Amino acid sequence: MRLQPGSYNDAGITARLIGANIGMPALPLTPPVRAQLLNSNGLCWDAVYSMPLMNDGTRFKARAD
Repeated sequence: MRLQPGSYNDAGITARLIGANIGMPALPLTPPVRAQLLNSNGLCWDAVYSMPLMNDGTRFKARAD
């Protein structure tokens, strides 16, 4: 996971999820896709992805709305 600090439009979180314990739905995903990340302090990051750049049987790549 990579966190990029910045203003509202410049900040970002990049995650690469691999492995059997991730609990992801099967690809391809049906847009819109909502991603949520919850930290140990209860702070939640949330993003919606309506138009993926890639969405096939092996990868989902998108920029948040």
